[in-house]
Amino acid sequence: MATRRKDYKGHVLNAGESQRKNLTYQYRYTDANGERKTVYAKDLTALRAKEEDIQKASDRGTNYAEGNATVLETLRNYTRKRADDTRYTTQVNMGFVLQAAAKYPLASMAIRNVRVSHAKDFCRQMVKSGYSFWSVKRVKCNLHKSFQAAVDDGILLRNPFDFKLDFLLVKPGKRTAMTTAEQQKMLQFLHEKYEGTEYLDLFVILLGTGLRVSELAGLTFKDIDFQNRTIHVERQLMRKEGFQLYCEPPKTEAGYRFVSISSDVADSLHNVISRRGVLPVEPLVDGHSGFLFINKNGNPKVALHFEQELQRMVKAYNRSHEEPMCPISPHVLRHTFCTNMINMGMKPKNVQYLMGHSSVTITLDIYTDSSPSEAHEEMLSLLG
Repeated sequence: MATRRKDYKGHVLNAGESQRKNLTYQYRYTDANGERKTVYAKDLTALRAKEEDIQKASDRGTNYAEGNATVLETLRNYTRKRADDTRYTTQVNMGFVLQAAAKYPLASMAIRNVRVSHAKDFCRQMVKSGYSFWSVKRVKCNLHKSFQAAVDDGILLRNPFDFKLDFLLVKPGKRTAMTTAEQQKMLQFLHEKYEGTEYLDLFVILLGTGLRVSELAGLTFKDIDFQNRTIHVERQLMRKEGFQLYCEPPKTEAGYRFVSISSDVADSLHNVISRRGVLPVEPLVDGHSGFLFINKNGNPKVALHFEQELQRMVKAYNRSHEEPMCPISPHVLRHTFCTNMINMGMKPKNVQYLMGHSSVTITLDIYTDSSPSEAHEEMLSLLG
């Protein structure tokens, strides 16, 4: 009968177990893919706990060894696979997610050890560090997708990030639309002080179309149909680091759309075209030319230009009024347009189309505002 191997303390070693020269222990086994793997431990008790985990993983059909990858490694692998088929802005977003996740202890944990409690604590830590609800949601969403890939590959049994964020004390910041009174005050001010200028026309166009600011920047002459009073949205104009301009498709398939325009918006577009005139050299970006909005250097304007112009309008208003105007951005005007259309009785699905939303839920839950007084007035009108 063969003599069973023992460690230096006289403990009998099982098949696959051995003690190394530095007195630590190792266990060698063949995984589900037929590959030889090794795990290590400081003592025999810890080694056999790992052997038990390996057996449980095998019984469940999951891969113990690949579960040793850290959260950050798994997230990097997920983002790396997506990098080649995603737009530049999405790649920037992934960079933010990786940087944010790397700051916390969860990043160095083996994915097989992550529990729901760890994932929720991670979200709480982000909030405590000052991240907004939407930033936490963005990071959590990408972690959920990266862990789900591990579940789908049989590495994990379940996804620890499969939960909602309603347990967080911080509330999502509501995107606030301008009130009817604020819209009227700002329009009156712009007509009085900036009649015939780009400031008034920019405000009127954004408020009257609900375009994303990158869609506004991407408009060219051929996108405007004055006869049928429509704008054809089919691209966004963006800027990379280093001031390199590029065009990309709308945010979603629903972003390709025709937006009807009022006579006021049509007049403002005519003003923009008239002021623009004919350039000595038309800028060309990814095969597109004839951009409507041009800066003083003869280059197409991008989001930052429009945001700064709106900020200057608000500052000018506040200098001449005791009651300050609410902050105004291109997105606030987009939000306001959506709310106005809903309040005027437009069908939600039609508003969804005009906004270029992929889901009507986005249109109703995020981009529309109501107030107790408005709800009260509408209820009274319905009741007669």
